[in-house]
Amino acid sequence: MKTSNFLTSSCRFCRYYQTEGRRGGMCQQLGVPVRAEWKACSLAAAPFTPTWESLEKWLS
Repeated sequence: MKTSNFLTSSCRFCRYYQTEGRRGGMCQQLGVPVRAEWKACSLAAAPFTPTWESLEKWLS
């Protein structure tokens, strides 16, 4: 799989981040609690990007 050219800098900007309370939220991709200010992981995706299947076709 190819990597994308965009970067999601922190969890709060990831499409899989869901806010829960004041201190953090949940990563819907990993199913774990995270903090909004944490550096995003390699699975992060920007909120308005196409799905991975579409993205792979676009990058090919």
